[in-house]
Amino acid sequence: MLTLPGMLAATGLPGDEQARLAIQHALCDTLAFTLSDLDTNRQGFVTRKQARKLPRKLRRSTSPIVQTLTGEIRFFSEYRSFSEDDENYIYYFEISRVRFEVPAAATRALVSGIPYRVYYVLPDQLLSMEPLTAPAR
Repeated sequence: MLTLPGMLAATGLPGDEQARLAIQHALCDTLAFTLSDLDTNRQGFVTRKQARKLPRKLRRSTSPIVQTLTGEIRFFSEYRSFSEDDENYIYYFEISRVRFEVPAAATRALVSGIPYRVYYVLPDQLLSMEPLTAPAR
């Protein structure tokens, strides 16, 4: 197969788009949402699967309002000792001063220095997110 410079033969997509999609798939895997969930969130809705994961108080509302934030994401962890025998780190993504607790694996999917769009419901329930650009070469 003949490919143009800057294109990857496996997908036919430019290299930067393939990099953005690789980040997207890693985020989907580590944050447990699908591309279909993301598409529904872009339209301002929560999927049934996502609704089941919401706290009971939010599930009772007629239709949770999907909020968005756009910008660079900062990652950090916080040490918490829950008991004498149990020591844990809590991991967060922060965008526009809003924090979202995430699993440790999500920190490996995040590429710093690029803008993201985050979809969430109040107060801080992360639904999905997407990188808006690929990392600079």
